[in-house]
Amino acid sequence: MKAVRYHEQGEPGVLRVDDVPKPTPQNEEVLVEVHAASVNPIDTKFRNGFYSPPELPMTTGSDFSGVVVEVGDGVDDFEPGDRIIGDGLNKRSGYQGSFSEYAVAPLESIAPIPDDVSFDDAAALGHAGLTAWCGIVAYGDVTIGDTCLVHGGSGGVGHIAVQLARQSGAKVIATAGTDHGLEKLEQLGVDHAISYERDDLQEAIEEAGAPDVILDPLLGEYLELDIEVAAPNATIVAIEGREVTFTNAPTARRKDLCLYQVGAASLPDVSGALERLATLLGRELIEVVINQKFDLEEAAEAQRFTIEANDFGKVLVQIR
Repeated sequence: MKAVRYHEQGEPGVLRVDDVPKPTPQNEEVLVEVHAASVNPIDTKFRNGFYSPPELPMTTGSDFSGVVVEVGDGVDDFEPGDRIIGDGLNKRSGYQGSFSEYAVAPLESIAPIPDDVSFDDAAALGHAGLTAWCGIVAYGDVTIGDTCLVHGGSGGVGHIAVQLARQSGAKVIATAGTDHGLEKLEQLGVDHAISYERDDLQEAIEEAGAPDVILDPLLGEYLELDIEVAAPNATIVAIEGREVTFTNAPTARRKDLCLYQVGAASLPDVSGALERLATLLGRELIEVVINQKFDLEEAAEAQRFTIEANDFGKVLVQIR
C-alpha cells in the first residue's frame, strides 16, 4: 500500500510516498481503508522537529475517515463495512499516521459516521473538532449567556469552536487576520468578528464584551491580553503546551482566573466526543469548511499550503 512518510525531520520536502506492507489489526484494533485525512498543525510540528515522532520512518497525519475492512480480537462494536472517523494516530507509540491507503486504529480513537456525513467532511472534522470540543465543551464549559472569545476563529480549530460556542448559547467574539476570514466568521454566526491586526485589539474586544471563556491557540502572544480583557472568574483554555511568562499576574489573581493548557489528547473519552461531533455535523448544527483539497501524492504541498496560504478552515488530503 502507499503511505506518505518522512525518514528524517525537516521541511515539507522530506515527505515522500513509500510502498509499505498493509498492517494487521491486533487486539481491540480495526484496519481502516482510509478515504480522506486532513492536515493539522501538529502534523507539521512532528515533521519539522518541534515534536519527536514515536518512531522513524513515520507516516504523517493524525485524523482520518474511512471504512472498516478488518477487526482484531475483542472488537464487538464495529464490523467490516462500517464508516468511521478517527484521530490521534501519529502521536501514539506503535501506530503510524493516517496519510496512507490503510491504517490500524485503536477502539478508543474511533467513532461511527452518520450516513449523511461525507468522508471528506468527517476527515476535516476529526482533530480540529476534538480540539475545539476540548476548549469549548470539556474545559471551557461554555453555557447559555456566556461570552466566549476565540482567537484565530478562521483556523481549523477556531471555525468549529465558534460554532460549538454558538450552539451552547454563548455570545461569540472571534478574531481573524483577513477580510475573507472575518466575512466567513460572520456567516457562521459570530456576533463580533475582529481583526487581530488592529492596533486597538484590546479595546475592540472590551467593547464587544468581557469574555467568560477564552480559547487561545497562541498563548505566548495573547496571554497578557487575555488576562486584561477577561471577565472575573473567567476560564482561559490554551491549546498548546509551551511555557509562558506574563507580567500581569496580580490582575489574574484579582480576577480569580482559571488557565488550562490542553489539547485533543486531554479528553478522557475521545471516541465519545468524536461521535457527538459527527452527530452535530449530520444534523447540520455545525459545518466544516474545507478550503483546499489535495491528492495523497501532493501531501507535501498540502502541508506547505496549510502553513503558508490557508486563510480559513481546513485542508484535506483525499486518498480515495
